Amino acid sequence: MIVVLSLVLDVLMVGNLPMFSLKFNFKNLSWETNKTRYVFLIGCAIITLLMLFADRLCTSQININMIWLAISLSILWYIAMSIITRKETKKHT
Repeated sequence: MIVVLSLVLDVLMVGNLPMFSLKFNFKNLSWETNKTRYVFLIGCAIITLLMLFADRLCTSQININMIWLAISLSILWYIAMSIITRKETKKHT
């Protein structure tokens, strides 16, 4: 498993995968201008809440491993969103 993860991370580090920017257009905070950023942030919030609530149901304390799991899943969500938005922008051009 670690070998597969290492190979995937190696490919991601040297690959040419354009990632979307998290910079907001503060002059215009409309949904149309910042749709990708809003979806990403909402997804991260949902991931974090699910991890924390799932952990709270099992134990009375917050487990630090669940926080790291939420961070890891948020990074995977960022990569997935970048791939999805890349395909959408290619369709429009």
